[in-house]
Amino acid sequence: MDAGGDTPLRHGPPEGKPAWTRYFGVDYNHKVIGIQYGVTGLILLMVGGSFALVFRTELADTGISFLQAGTYNTFLSMHGWVALAAILLGIGGLANYLVPLMIGAEDMAFPRLNAFAYWINVPAAITLLLSMLFGWDSGWTAYPPLSLRGPVGYQFMFLAIFIVGLSSILGSLNIIVTMLMMRPKGMTLFRMPIFCWAILATSLIQLTATQLIGQAFLMLSFERSLGMPFFNPLYNAAGENIGGQPLLFQNLFWFYSHPAVYVFVLPGLGVISELLPVFSRKPLFGYRWVALSSLAIALVGFLVWGHHMFTSATSPTCVWSSCSRRCWWRCRRGQVL
Repeated sequence: MDAGGDTPLRHGPPEGKPAWTRYFGVDYNHKVIGIQYGVTGLILLMVGGSFALVFRTELADTGISFLQAGTYNTFLSMHGWVALAAILLGIGGLANYLVPLMIGAEDMAFPRLNAFAYWINVPAAITLLLSMLFGWDSGWTAYPPLSLRGPVGYQFMFLAIFIVGLSSILGSLNIIVTMLMMRPKGMTLFRMPIFCWAILATSLIQLTATQLIGQAFLMLSFERSLGMPFFNPLYNAAGENIGGQPLLFQNLFWFYSHPAVYVFVLPGLGVISELLPVFSRKPLFGYRWVALSSLAIALVGFLVWGHHMFTSATSPTCVWSSCSRRCWWRCRRGQVL
């Protein structure tokens, strides 16, 4: 059997076409992909911001002005996820464009995977916007059991967020391998620009935590379509829950969504830490501590998701620092003690 033909990577615009056309098709150059990420993120940011303008205009006067209750909730919910997707794409643009240049790499470690990670965002964004036509009104958290009983727009949203999460996982894997394996000779980890440390910490969060929210939304989709009892409680005649656990979803959701805050913050801190030494004409004070603090922020961000669940009826005694093994297991299963 033939092993298949070579498919060499081609850099530069397509033959016989102007250079700008490469930004509208599949290209393996990290700069082009970075610009594609950034422009797509800006477009989504404007769309998500327009949703905010609509529902904030509704709130400008008392009573119902032009949005009904369900439509208002849909605009509010769409604003949340479209804006989050826009920020993720913007960060992907910064990382793709700058990291290979800063560490002296020719390109990303996996150029084809890099292009794939970007282009799956396009159908994901379209699917997310289409979900608005079918309606969903749970807020960006999509807590069950409400999200299990609403219109079919929820299915569109679940699929879209799952694909955006997959893109984040693939992109972060690519960035981590690039920084660890493609630095030039003599550039140790502690000689990397501080922005690269911020992106490394961000990528570690995206690689690990994003799997949890992807799993959570996939489970919601399967429960809606296939009836798998993950989150919807079902009680028998004795009053015992023989179905799912709504709190399980909250644990999965916030185990990603709290570290995701630092996905947004760390790249900004990295940019500031690069700019200040340049314009102050002084080296960055405590470079190693700043670099390690980025990793520490990423680590500690995984340990404090429970403060998003103060109103969830979880036992206040079931905490990370003091609960027994049995108590911790029941908390992870979403059971109320």
